[in-house]
Amino acid sequence: MCDCILVLLALVFPPFPVWVKCGLCSAESLISIALSILGYIPGVIYALYVIAKYPIRYVVIDEEAQVYRCHP
Repeated sequence: MCDCILVLLALVFPPFPVWVKCGLCSAESLISIALSILGYIPGVIYALYVIAKYPIRYVVIDEEAQVYRCHP
């Protein structure tokens, strides 16, 4: 997913982008859920932090044909 879409989703439901980036059963996920329960703003701030911390990486497969693959 594009990070721009994840930012918009973070404004609606903060744990979802964290789940996309880090997985459902991770420490980041639990922190995001806890912060969202404590307040909307801390959950959004943490979700934006996770989105910025784990950018999407691409591997060039064929530079001439401009073929790229998402690298985990």
